[in-house]
Amino acid sequence: MRQDTNSHLSPSTIPPTSLTELSDYSIPETFYPSSDKWPQSISSMHEEDTAKIVTGSSSNLRKPKDYHKELPEEPKRRRVCGVSISAFALTVTLGIIAVTGAIGGGVAGILASDECQKDLRDLRRKTGPLVPTATTSARTSPTATGTAAASASVITVPGTGCPNTNGTTHTAMAGDSSADFLRICDAVKIGADMFQISTPSWETCIDACLELRGFISSLETNVSMPQCIGLSYVPEWSLHPEYARGNYSTPGSCWLKNAMGGLKEGRDWQPGTEVVSAVLQE
Repeated sequence: MRQDTNSHLSPSTIPPTSLTELSDYSIPETFYPSSDKWPQSISSMHEEDTAKIVTGSSSNLRKPKDYHKELPEEPKRRRVCGVSISAFALTVTLGIIAVTGAIGGGVAGILASDECQKDLRDLRRKTGPLVPTATTSARTSPTATGTAAASASVITVPGTGCPNTNGTTHTAMAGDSSADFLRICDAVKIGADMFQISTPSWETCIDACLELRGFISSLETNVSMPQCIGLSYVPEWSLHPEYARGNYSTPGSCWLKNAMGGLKEGRDWQPGTEVVSAVLQE
């Protein structure tokens, strides 16, 4: 039997190694846990990650089927300014009703004023233009030359009968109504104007005051409206209503008043211009 000579070499028979030969071998580098080169543990192909199984963090894991129906979420009640919509709507509705009532009163007053304006326009149409107090005309028969004469008319300032009519009573008529007015010569009421119109005479100006009273009384409204209790009349301005522009915004000769206290003498108001007044006798 052949013996293996290498297996029985004694230490003394191992060939010596020089220091130079040992230096040619590199010493393996030691890895520490704090080193970036520390090797990561590698799991085998069939090894399962128990951490993923326990925590369920794996993306491949299926979640157990949920057999419970989710109850619908109760809708949140909407609120406006800290209150429910129904309460807010009720508050707004009550506010609108209050504002509408206030506006309705104002509108009623405006409508009443518009009706007064319309009634006064009708009154102006009833009084019509001034009627000439004197008219002269002359006509000639046609001649061979075909000439003809023209007609001429003269209009005078309406008379008041003052001072003889001062302190007398005029009975005004308006439809089925009548009322007495005291006539005052050379007197004027400053302010308290209701309406300004043109009338052909002192008497028709007084009648207009009574007609306005009847119209205001017929209005069905809760708005309190002042009544006509007097007037001031300038006869000359019946012919020249434009003269009133220096004192009033609209031309006219008759001013209907809702107060007649503190009458002034006409000569101090417009020197050289006749002015008369009348006051309702109640």
